[in-house]
Amino acid sequence: MKNPAFRKEVPLKDIARSTKVLFKIAWETDKFTFTSYGLTAIIGGLITLAASWVLKLLIDQLQMGQSVAFTTIPIIVVFVLVARYLVGLVQDLVYTTYHQNYLDYLLRYQLQNAITKRFVQKISHLDIAHFENPKTQDLISRVRGTMKSQLADMMRLIGAGVRDLIGFLAAFIVLLPFGWWMPILVTIVTIPRLYLRSKYGALQWSLWGAGAPQMRKLWYYDHLFSNPVAVREMRISGSAPALLQKFEQIQDHLLDLSKGALKKYVLVSVIPPLLETALIVVIAYTFLDDVLRSALSIGSFTLLVNMLSQVNSRAASVSTNFGRIYEKGLYLYNFSELLAIPPLLPRPKN
Repeated sequence: MKNPAFRKEVPLKDIARSTKVLFKIAWETDKFTFTSYGLTAIIGGLITLAASWVLKLLIDQLQMGQSVAFTTIPIIVVFVLVARYLVGLVQDLVYTTYHQNYLDYLLRYQLQNAITKRFVQKISHLDIAHFENPKTQDLISRVRGTMKSQLADMMRLIGAGVRDLIGFLAAFIVLLPFGWWMPILVTIVTIPRLYLRSKYGALQWSLWGAGAPQMRKLWYYDHLFSNPVAVREMRISGSAPALLQKFEQIQDHLLDLSKGALKKYVLVSVIPPLLETALIVVIAYTFLDDVLRSALSIGSFTLLVNMLSQVNSRAASVSTNFGRIYEKGLYLYNFSELLAIPPLLPRPKN
């Protein structure tokens, strides 16, 4: 059974305009946390490159030591080895502990409170006529059901997107001396991920919009079953089985809306990783002869393979995150639409 979509698409400029609303809320809520979240995301993008580069130096120094038969461990090898673990320590402390475990939780909690406050303030100041408009009621239902999780998730995805973009650009630049075509080709192969994720996200959002009237009914039945007065009346009138049946029918209907789209996405999403992996293997294979002829050091070859994987994984993550950000942006667009509802009656200044 086909279900009508609430909206086919939203232009990117509207998503960007709505994202500014989210940034403004986050900035006004806690400037220090918002700024620290962005800076530590940038550090998270650069730290992988630093780890790969130090590993290259370590391998080259050890290979050099074998060729000249050092009897003692050179200072440079010790220094590079220590630097390798210092990079890992910075990653654990700055990105994993501070960014992911502390700032992410703090910013998410603050954002949820601020978004809920804006929602309640807007609803409490809406004119009565707006509540009699079915479109406005559906908009309120969509925002109420998604504002806390979806909008806070968008900020997390943006942070991950900044990290992946910085990591991608760094690895892209490192690969250019090996061959300018390699990072470009690896990047192009990841484009299907962006298309699939954007298409799936827009579909999920439109199906959610199509189910908004059903969601309002579901919340109404949920309210009835949790209200002691309503439960007593249902017991007396014997209407509980019929209402419960309608409640389950709506639940099944909303589940079916999303399940079909999810199956299609899973089936086609296995194709991009296969293409990306095959391309990296072919590129790495073309450099094996240079390694065997000592035209390319083992450390440089290790860096090459790591950066190929870095470009691929970061580009894939950027594509996937961009699609997910677009998906969350659709929910944010609903929120900004609600905030932009104009008053119908003039408000006296005094």
